Amino acid sequence: MKRARDETTKKLGGKELDNAIYRVVWNDDVSGLRELLETYDDVTERKIYYDGWKALRAAACYGQVDIAKLLIQYGANVNAVDK
Repeated sequence: MKRARDETTKKLGGKELDNAIYRVVWNDDVSGLRELLETYDDVTERKIYYDGWKALRAAACYGQVDIAKLLIQYGANVNAVDK
């Protein structure tokens, strides 16, 4: 049986999804990030910040070590380049 929250997150798209990813990274919300990673295919590759940052870059800049480790486990490109 799916939880109500699961049904809500599956409806996110575009900028809403980018904002959700940014929020979980900023808040060091590992369980929230895990839920997004398990629900959407492109979480690690989305540009979530205006200058092209991806979630791994944001996690590194904010010192979110557990978030960074989880993103890498899910295939985040450690050599990704932004602006």
